[in-house]
Amino acid sequence: MNETAQATELLTQSEFAARWGVSRQWIGQLVKCGRLPSRDGKVEKAAGDATMQERQPRVSDTEAKGGENTDYSEARARREAAQAELAELELRRKRGEFLDRAEAEHALQEAGQIVKDRLAARNRRLGPQLAAEADGRKIARILNESDRAVLHEIADILEGK
Repeated sequence: MNETAQATELLTQSEFAARWGVSRQWIGQLVKCGRLPSRDGKVEKAAGDATMQERQPRVSDTEAKGGENTDYSEARARREAAQAELAELELRRKRGEFLDRAEAEHALQEAGQIVKDRLAARNRRLGPQLAAEADGRKIARILNESDRAVLHEIADILEGK
């Protein structure tokens, strides 16, 4: 036996699979498609370890099985989780936990227009009254009352939506 043969430790596919925590069948497929270095059906330990550590990209079950998808249960679990999430969202929508975007945007536009219109009208209405007023506290009180009235009007309109 030469030095190379002595230096290369060979493991059975079962031993190598147990070493890496994978199935023997998967290791057999990797050997069969040439992704793991082997000799006489046994895996070369050092070179096989290096290949398993690289995994750039990891040799997938799909590639090893010739394109057959072996991650079916994982994909099914993701699909079921997504379906459950969609069902939860639909239930919350039916319970009225969500706002209709178009309705909310319309209500906000309407509120904005009301604020603009009421403030412009307030300025026209209160301008002469405030110009005649010399007491700063009374001016502030008049403006606060006007602002409160506009805000109550907006709140009433939004509650009605």
